[in-house]
Amino acid sequence: MTRLFAIIALVVLSAAPALADPTADVKNAMIALAKATSYHMTASMGDHTLDGDYVAPSKFHVTAGPMEAIWIDKTTYIKMNGAWKRFSFPGMDQMLSPVAHVQSFIASHSDITVTDLGAKTVDGAILHAYLVKTNEANTKPATVYVDGSGTVARIEATEAGSTAVIRFSNINGPITIDPPAS
Repeated sequence: MTRLFAIIALVVLSAAPALADPTADVKNAMIALAKATSYHMTASMGDHTLDGDYVAPSKFHVTAGPMEAIWIDKTTYIKMNGAWKRFSFPGMDQMLSPVAHVQSFIASHSDITVTDLGAKTVDGAILHAYLVKTNEANTKPATVYVDGSGTVARIEATEAGSTAVIRFSNINGPITIDPPAS
């Protein structure tokens, strides 16, 4: 029995990042996700779900119900009435860059308060949870879950009575995003 508890303790401890500073842990986890070469994400809020894939430096493929869009560098493809339409938006590659968004968030939110909530089992995985608040008016706290590699795995935020959940998976895994076939 003692051996079983020791094994469980090792698994829990190996799944949690170092806890020197919760704010630094969350910022570093966000930076690690932003620097990922690829990932899959699923976002849900109420009855709405969005699935997306990202491949660095600037490729996204998103589906949400009947809507589907692909961004590759400065080119956007949107599926309308079953047919793909191509658009060119200068600067789209920079607007979609997760690294730029994380750097902007960190730079503009020096007033972040992070509370360590400890290890939690979520979606069958042991993750480390942090409650993240800003001092901005009208913002609700979010819970950020970090995996054993120190990368954001899940974010939960409640707004207007609904909880939005974003899950990240297949981080740095093989994902291919190509322009749609004509």
